[in-house]
Amino acid sequence: MTRAPKLTEQVVAQWCQHNSHWLYREQKLYQKLQFNDFNEAFSFMVRVAMVAEKMNHHPDWYNSYRTVEVTLCSHDIGGLSERDLSMAAFIDSIAPPVR
Repeated sequence: MTRAPKLTEQVVAQWCQHNSHWLYREQKLYQKLQFNDFNEAFSFMVRVAMVAEKMNHHPDWYNSYRTVEVTLCSHDIGGLSERDLSMAAFIDSIAPPVR
């Protein structure tokens, strides 16, 4: 498999202007999501996991009851790639509206 090219800081900054609910730090995207309960949070994680497996691109995350913290990074290139932005877009499409 060919590595995806690392995105420039300029491309990431522009993307973050339009997706301010994602924080950019240490060359990673981060978002903390709140759900109504554990079932909703875990269901969200399962949906993301199914897509991540198909993409062969897996998030780093943490779950505590109704909170899910997601970190995206292409570890093989030490930064962000289009794969991370695609995963972020999918996460946004199924995330709860209130962040």
